[in-house]
Amino acid sequence: MLALYTDGLVERPGVDIDDGVTGLRLALAQAGAAEVRPTGRWLAGIADRLTATARGAVDRPDDIALLLVTRRAAPGSRE
Repeated sequence: MLALYTDGLVERPGVDIDDGVTGLRLALAQAGAAEVRPTGRWLAGIADRLTATARGAVDRPDDIALLLVTRRAAPGSRE
């Protein structure tokens, strides 16, 4: 899974940005390790969970953007 994001997602006033990046990395690792991936909108669900806290915060003056990308195995491949 590839995640592209703006600093508004991981930055909080008074908290080191590296802590936010680490939290996002761990959350993505957990989400990507899921054995069963429902068809359809599973990436949208992950994005909603990852952005929920930031969207509800009143002390985040910066924009929040997140793009998640994954690839599907080609039909007949062993991936």
